[in-house]
Amino acid sequence: MRRNCMHDTTLDHQTILEAKKQLVQAIIDGQYNLQSEEVLLISRHLDELMLPAFQTQLDFYNQYLNLSHSFMT
Repeated sequence: MRRNCMHDTTLDHQTILEAKKQLVQAIIDGQYNLQSEEVLLISRHLDELMLPAFQTQLDFYNQYLNLSHSFMT
């Protein structure tokens, strides 16, 4: 079965937003101790959620550069 990419993207963005809210609350609750276990755990989770989006952006940018370079030569 094929998954709906638009729905997955929306879900990912929503999940990332929720993780950001949790991170902010954990920082406040931990009295701004950025080395607290909870802050580090949520931060790592947020990194894992965001990494695929960063990779997609990087891939797109590299394709753009390769395409534009081929037109210039």
